[in-house]
Amino acid sequence: MTTPSEKDAASITAMGSNIIQVSGDLSVTNNIVMQQPHAEVASAAKLSRHERGQLTAWAEEVVTAEQGNVTTKIVRGALNTYLGVKSVDEMTSDMVQRAAVFLNGWRNCAFGRELSSDAMVAQVLRIWTIVPHLKTTTVEFTRMNFNREVLRSMTVWELRSTLAFAMAKWQSYWEARNA
Repeated sequence: MTTPSEKDAASITAMGSNIIQVSGDLSVTNNIVMQQPHAEVASAAKLSRHERGQLTAWAEEVVTAEQGNVTTKIVRGALNTYLGVKSVDEMTSDMVQRAAVFLNGWRNCAFGRELSSDAMVAQVLRIWTIVPHLKTTTVEFTRMNFNREVLRSMTVWELRSTLAFAMAKWQSYWEARNA
């Protein structure tokens, strides 16, 4: 019979971070398996050439709709912030749909097209994210005119007025900045 001290050390160790009992010995084991950070990156497909081209086309449509007040760099930066990435290199194929919604919403807003309540709220929030000081003037406008501060509690007409006000301030900001 072998005593615990005579056993091969490899026969009494195990993977994990638990207390285990092997042949009467209590052993505390450490987690030896290391996580592979590349496994996550490899599982998410990078953007194809077509998807990159589509994002570029959508960004250019936004610049056109904004009448050149914003640059493609500003549009891309806002999109990266929205998606939570640093650059297009970090974007994955599953982000393309979210990017499409963001950029198409921005384009439709800039063209003055009718938007749903959720889309109007999203556009006001986009404006505040890109030019934070416009939030103060917009909230003052809503307090003074509608006695409200929360966008979600506004009627459709109040939201339309708020978005129109924010867009007017947005355009003035970019025109002054680009002058």
